[in-house]
Amino acid sequence: ASRHECGFCGKAFGSESARQIHLRSHTGERPYKCNVCGNRFTTRGNLKVHFHRHREKYPHRPFRCKICGRCFSTRGNLRAHLGGHRGGPPNSCPLCQKKFTNALNLQHH
Repeated sequence: ASRHECGFCGKAFGSESARQIHLRSHTGERPYKCNVCGNRFTTRGNLKVHFHRHREKYPHRPFRCKICGRCFSTRGNLRAHLGGHRGGPPNSCPLCQKKFTNALNLQHH
């Protein structure tokens, strides 16, 4: 079996992905960012554990974005947020192009 060795400390790993994760302990790289608070993590698993703490802390935000994980208190806020993932706001006036945070505000306009 091929050994994947750390160039910094010589520690060997069973896979290249394990070595890559270990390298972050030397480089300080934290590629996984929490979309709620901005904290960064070395592994996706650590981010996931951290994110569940937000959900426990904010049970009044039951609407979760399946794309980035942010939580919202209303379905409308989640829908407005999802527009950003589609490349633009979902609630814009077809006549004047003015953008609104939700469909109700657009209707009032």
